[in-house]
Formats: sequence, C-alpha cells, structure tokens
Amino acid sequence: MTPIRFLALALTVLAVTSCGGGPFVNRVKPAGPVWEEPQLSTLLAAYRQRLPDKTRVLELSLRESSDALRVRDPKAEDGVSEYHYFNFSGVQLGDPGRGYLEEGESLAESPFFLGQVALQRIPGLVRTAKEKMSFEGAKAFRVSVKRGPPPARDIQIEIIVNGDYNSGRLLADSQGNVLKVEIL
Repeated sequence: MTPIRFLALALTVLAVTSCGGGPFVNRVKPAGPVWEEPQLSTLLAAYRQRLPDKTRVLELSLRESSDALRVRDPKAEDGVSEYHYFNFSGVQLGDPGRGYLEEGESLAESPFFLGQVALQRIPGLVRTAKEKMSFEGAKAFRVSVKRGPPPARDIQIEIIVNGDYNSGRLLADSQGNVLKVEIL
C-alpha cells in the first residue's frame, strides 16, 4: 500500500468514527437484558410507535440483547414480516425483513394483538423462573410470547432458563399467571 493510499484510508476511518459513523459504530450498550425495565418499555414503545395498533403478531421473541417480532403482513411475500429492535444511537426499529411461519402456525389462527398480553409482567416472570429453577448456572436465555399448540391455541409467555447442567421453562398465560414450571 502506498503512503498516499494509507493516509487516505486513515483519514477516512478517522472521519467516520469521529462523526458518529452511523448506528453500527456508536452502539449503546444496553443497561441489562431486553426483558428487564426500562429496556422492555423502550422496546415496546418503539414497536407501538412504528406499527399500527391493529398489527397482528405471530411471536415476540426476546433474548438477552436482541429481539424479534414476527407479524402478519399482507404486503409481504409470504404474509409475514419480521422486525428487530436495535439499541443503537439514533436507530430504534429496523425495517421489516422477510418473516416465516413456524410449523403448526397459520395466518388465520395464530396471530394476536400485543394488547392482549400483560407484557409488563415479563420482568417478574423471569425473576420467578430463575427462583424456581435455582440449578447451577441458571440464567434466563429466552422469553417468547406466542400461541400455544393445538387444540387450545391460547397465548402463552414462555421463559427458557439454561444452566451448566440443566435447563427448564416457565409457562404462563397471557395475563402472566404461571401455568407450569418444568426442569428439562
């Protein structure tokens, strides 16, 4: 590399990083998992601001530092779009990507409205799951809100906890009432 090319590259890198460099350079480190407050409220506010109230949801999936919201979208190729919330400065909610239907899901029976779920109960449910599954290295891995299997197809909140040698799950109804705790 010639000295002039090296200098041009160095100046470009310096300019990009000193001017903010876009959302991927100035990533804001979350204060905690997205299922804890205030991260959960911020995430839900971003979804509510961007999507209409009548958006039909297939699944809200939360991991420690990421999420996915699969929604029914008549404009999408397969009828499903997927949104991701980013904790970057200046970026709240990404553009919709191509979604998918999981096995057993249908566009007619699976969707629900976020307003049907007591989402504010999720932080407490995660704490309960960790208390009930106090095995070695227990740590919440994923929170999922979606319809359960047939025949009931009720909306369920599922918290998966993984540990060093065990894993388990807490299952709650849409209002946050614990239905069962299983060590797997």
